[in-house]
Parts: sequence; structure tokens; C-alpha cells
Amino acid sequence: MQSIERRPIRTEVETTSSVGGATAVENLLIKPHGPLFFATIIGMLAMIALGMFLYVLNEKHAATDKIEVITQANMVQSLLGDFISDNRDILHQYHLAVSTTQKMSNKKFRDLAEPLAQRHPYIKLMALTRGNTVANVYPLGLNQNLIGMRVENQLLKKFGKEKGFLIEYTDSSAQQQSSLVLYQRLYSSTAINSTIINQDLLMLELDLYHYLKSEIFRDKLKLQPFRLISLDANTRDKLFELGKAADFEDTKSYKLKVSFADVNWQIETVLKERSLEQSIWGWLGALALSVFLAVSSHRFICAYQQRSVDVRAGAYRANYDLLTGLPNRYHFSRRLRELIEESQREQSDFAIFFMDIDHFKHLNDQLGQGAGDVILTEFSARLEMAAKSTDLVARISGDEFVYVAHEVDDVIKADLLADKLKKQLQQPIEFAGQQHFLTLSMGIAMYPIDGDDAPALLYHSDQAMYAAKRAGRNRHFFFNEGMREQADSYLLIHQDLLRGLEAGEFELYYQPVLNVETENVDICEALIRWNHPKNGLVMPDKFIPVAERTGAIREIGNWAFSQACRDIRSFSEGDINVKIAINHSISEYYSTRAFERWKRILSENFVTGDRFIFEIPEALLMDKKSVRMNVVTAMRKMGVQFAIDDFGTGHSAINYLRNYPADILKIDSSLIQGMKNNPKDRTLVEVVLTLAKSLGKVVVAEGVETQAVAEQLKELDCHYLQGNWLLEPKPINRLIPYLHQHMFELEERTSHS
Repeated sequence: MQSIERRPIRTEVETTSSVGGATAVENLLIKPHGPLFFATIIGMLAMIALGMFLYVLNEKHAATDKIEVITQANMVQSLLGDFISDNRDILHQYHLAVSTTQKMSNKKFRDLAEPLAQRHPYIKLMALTRGNTVANVYPLGLNQNLIGMRVENQLLKKFGKEKGFLIEYTDSSAQQQSSLVLYQRLYSSTAINSTIINQDLLMLELDLYHYLKSEIFRDKLKLQPFRLISLDANTRDKLFELGKAADFEDTKSYKLKVSFADVNWQIETVLKERSLEQSIWGWLGALALSVFLAVSSHRFICAYQQRSVDVRAGAYRANYDLLTGLPNRYHFSRRLRELIEESQREQSDFAIFFMDIDHFKHLNDQLGQGAGDVILTEFSARLEMAAKSTDLVARISGDEFVYVAHEVDDVIKADLLADKLKKQLQQPIEFAGQQHFLTLSMGIAMYPIDGDDAPALLYHSDQAMYAAKRAGRNRHFFFNEGMREQADSYLLIHQDLLRGLEAGEFELYYQPVLNVETENVDICEALIRWNHPKNGLVMPDKFIPVAERTGAIREIGNWAFSQACRDIRSFSEGDINVKIAINHSISEYYSTRAFERWKRILSENFVTGDRFIFEIPEALLMDKKSVRMNVVTAMRKMGVQFAIDDFGTGHSAINYLRNYPADILKIDSSLIQGMKNNPKDRTLVEVVLTLAKSLGKVVVAEGVETQAVAEQLKELDCHYLQGNWLLEPKPINRLIPYLHQHMFELEERTSHS
């Protein structure tokens, strides 16, 4: 066997990105580590953003706190200025009163000082010195020991010739309460000797500590710790301190220098600083939020990834064949239309080759499903190897393939290419140690001679392929005029079918199926009829084959199922409990979209699946790995029963029969009608009944035309009988009265017996 270098078949994973037109970001998202990568990036970006936010917030708080501290320091400065100014005025009044009194006794001094002290609550002490000795004091009481006390020379030296006012302070370390002392010389230096002896002074001691505490907290309840420090002494004495000593250790403070008269003070206010605990909690919160965003992003991206994979996988399944990886009919038709548009612009021609593997069903049945898959996969690989990059290759259905040669623009080239393709594709395929030889039938249509649109080209090449099969297979035919006439006829019928559906010309007839044991009618088979405006009542054998070839069978099948759902309600309203058996062509099980459509029809009509029996051909059940079987399985889960139609006429395999997902076998009418005159047919029917009973299957004999055949089937214990012997197919409005009459007669017979 000649070895062939295979081009890799396109897989679902490799193709989904091209199907969905994915961007680079989307492709990265669906990578295995995509969610973790993006979640990490989002978490890091969130942490950076939150860090910047915390930094800006801290800076804002720091600026706000500094403004508050500066405002507080300026307020303290203003209070100090007002306090000194107000009490200097008091001292001036005090000075005027004393200087106009000739002889100052303690009583006179008290009379002068008492009104002033009562109006100003922060005056602690008022005193008058004569000749450097304290002469008078108010209040006297505990301060009487001050009378006669000498004024320190150091204090007197601070008064110069021109200086008549002095500010001093006293500090009580035990109570940490400072007092402010104002001194005023009684006489100016020009009126007395300039020496420090015999200077008369007025003294006013003020309660600075309580004044500041009272005035500061009047308008503001919460203040930053601050202190008032003297800058005139080396000791930097504290005049006032709000807060604890620890507040001023190792902390930043705002310092404001103030001057009154000849004294220099400094207001030191502690700047607010966020504690380490607050910062830690802030960063922990930012970290927690970042982790939350990262985890949430990871979950969201994972969900998006799964949805994206599902969408892309669905797009792949809708556009590509799962077994071979080749484009399917839908995707091929779209690409063929694009090629036609391109050829119209460039005024170029091309050829389309429709291929079918000869006797593939026989090989599949003989060698098994696995061998069939190997043959199809190898065949598609060879076909792809033979194709150029500009050509189109697709698997249309089963063992049918289509090849479009873009650069083949005449019949001679197409004929030569067909011979070349057959040589490449018909080489033996090895399976299970044996070589298997293939032949193929091929139909060729030329664009634009044989059709100028995708449906026409496909159909005409298909017609040519069937002509090659009828001529003996293993050959290729070109589409000719005779085929064109048949194709045109089919296309006219196809268009008429679609028109008839729109016009409501189709109708369902029903034929009852009799339960032999109970004599009840448990099942009615739906049979479609076409009330054609010109041709009258058209039977299904005249238009169903055309509908299957042109694809209109899906629209007809969906209409029939919808109408059957509506008729179920009519049966129920007439107190008739029957199941409806309805035929579905094998091509109607094209994908999971068929299941979704049928499920929607049931839902829209409020009918459950257990009211229906779907009749299907044996060929559909032979391929257990196909999409069609997935549709069968899904409908069975909804309660729909399946019956094998025309059983006994196909290539039935006993080993498959036991695994058929079908509950009912319908023996073909040709065997039933031959029972009376042909002993072999009777024997076959007996074998089918015996086999079905052993496998737990229900058997329906269709095509029962005479009483004699019915009696033979009853003797063989056949479960159900169907045919014109019982009743020919009737529309539902004529069937319901018959069923009522049958029920009445059955009840009468039962009551008399």
C-alpha cells in the first residue's frame, strides 16, 4: 500500500478561534492559565490603585490636620494677644487711680482694686510697691505675708530709662499652672532718679492657665496637644501645656513664635499622625479588597471562559464535522456562496465534485462502526491532501463529500482532475491488519454553466453522482440536460412545497392502531396529505422524496409535529386518550438544533413528550456515535417513545437490535400482506415476533388489509394491528366520531359479556 503523508485534520480546539473571530485577548482568556493570569493582573492593579488612593487620602488628611493645627496655633496667639491687651488696659486704669491718690492706705488700695478684680475674674493679685518694697496687696488675706517683701534687683534692672512696662511670668511646678505678671512703673524715668532705687511699681498677676483652658475650649471641644514656651530664658520654661508630656516626645510639631512687649514665646502644637495600627488596618483592607476583586475576577473569567468555550464549541459543531474536521454542509454552503461572489467579480469559472463512497454502508455493517470511522477519516485526509489552498473540501453527510476546484475552468480539466482524484482516493485503506479497497461515484457540475448559485450547483452535482451510481458505480458523470430537466422539476416541486406550507395546504390524516389484547385504539399514526389547489389531494410518496433531496423535509416535519401537538389537545377535549405516532426522516435528526426545535414545539403547545411515538428507519440507529443518536437520546429523556419503521426490509443486525433505543418494531406491510399466500413471509413474521418478545419489544403489524391476515396475526400474539382492515386514514374531524363509536361498541361488548 502506498503511504500518504497526511495533513493534520482540523480539530475543534484548533478551529474554534477562527470560527468565532476571536481577538488576542479572548484567545488568551480561554487558555488554561488565562483566568489566573488576568485575575492576578486585576488584583495587582487593584492593589496599586488602592495604594495610591490610601496615599492620596493620607496626604489629604495630613494637609487637613496641618491646617487645623495652624488654625489652632493662630487662635492661641490671638487669645494671648487679646488677654495681654485687655489686662494692660486694666493696669493703665489701675495706674491712673493710684497716681492720683496722695496717701495710699490698705483700705484705699482695696477700694481701688476690688472693682477691677470683680470685673475681671482672671486677676489673681494686684500689688503696689514703694521704694522697692511691697506696700499694698489685694486681696490681702493669704497674701498679707507679701507686704514688706523687697522687689528683686534683677527685676528692677529690666526697667530702663524709657521702659515703663514689663511682662513676667511665674511657674508653679507642682500644679503646672503658670501665671502672667504685668509690671507698670508708677512714675516715668524723667521724673525720678534713673537708678534702680526707690522705683514705685504697679503689679498685676493674671491666671494665664485657666484663661487659656476656658477660652480655647469655648468654641472647640477637641484640640491637638500644644504648649506655650518662653524663648527668653535658657531653660525654655513652659508657660502652658495642654496634653501629656508623652504627646510631645518623638513627634512632629508646628512651631509659631509670638512676641508681646519685650517677651518672646513659642507655641508648639503637635501635628496629627496616623497610628501604625490605622495604617496597617488600611493596607489590610486594601489587600483584602484586592484579593476579593482578584478572586471575583477569576470566577467571572472562568465562567466567561466556560461560556466562550461552549459558544465556540457550538459554533464549531455548527460549522464542522466532528469526525473528520472538515466543513459541514452549512459552512460549506456559506463558503461556496462567497466563492461564487468572488468568481462573479473576477469572471472566473470553477468545478464542483460531489463524491460518494461505494458500498460504504455494507463495509460499515460488516466491519463495524470503528472501521467506518477509520475509512471516513482516512478518506477525508486524502481529500484534503489532494486539495490546493484555494480549493474547498467538505463532508456533506454520511459518506458524501464535496470538493470545489477553484482553478478548474473547463470540462477537460475537470475530467482529468476526476481521474487523478480517484487514483489518490481509491488506494487501499488498512484496518485491523487487512487492506480494504474503495471505489467512489462522482458527479461534476461546472460554474456557471450548470448553476449560478450554491443550491443549484450542489443539487446538480448530486444528480450527476446518482447517475454515476445508477450506471454501475466507480465512475464520474458530468451534469447533463436530462439531469437538468429532472433537477428543474425537483426545484419546482421544492418551491411549490414551501409555498404550500405558507398557504396552509397540508393536512394530517390519522390511522388508528388497534391493541389486540384490549381491543382499544391506543395509537394513531399521523400521515401527511397535500391539498394542492391544482392537483387535488397529493399523497406523500409524490413529494416526500423530493423534500428529502432538497432539504424541505425539515420544514414539513416541523409543521407536522406542531399540528400533531395541536391535535393531541383535540383528542383530549374529546376524552380520547391516544398516542400519536409520527414519521421523521433521517435527515431531520441533523444536529442538536433539531432537539431544541422539537422541545420548543412541545413547550409552545403545552404537550408532554410521552404523548408521542417517533417512527424512524433502521439506518438511523446503526450509527451510535452520530449526532443523530444524541437527538434520539435527548427526546427519549423527554418521554418520547421510538419505533423502528418498516422493520424487516433493511439490513437489520441481530447484535444491534438488542441495543436499539426503540421500544416498538413495526413490521413492514410487504411482509404482512404476503403472509396469506407466502409461507416464507409468515415464517419471517413469526421470527420477528418471537425475537421481539424475547427482547421485550412491542410489535406493530402495519398494512393489515383483510380479516384473514388479522386473524393470523392474532394467532401469533402480535401486539398491535394497523391497516385499512380496521380503518383507512381519516382527517381528525372524521376520526374522532369513529373512535367514539369504537369505544361505545367495545363498552357494549364488554358489558354483555
